[in-house]
Amino acid sequence: ELLDALEVCGFLTAQEGAAAHLEAGTWFDALCQAGRAQAVNPGPGVALWVARERLAEVRSASQASEGSTKRAAAAL
Repeated sequence: ELLDALEVCGFLTAQEGAAAHLEAGTWFDALCQAGRAQAVNPGPGVALWVARERLAEVRSASQASEGSTKRAAAAL
């Protein structure tokens, strides 16, 4: 069920995942070991739980966001 949630939502923050169920961290670790999910850290203090099938989307969105931030800072 956790994998289904990650596939449908795209990702969960580690905080959201841990709050969903006491065993969610253990389930996520098992998914990671099976190669079905991965933790992604798009920025300081941010940890995302991502299904393998959604990794490219999450990475792309993270890179686009990072590029927007750099362009905004350069304009200052």
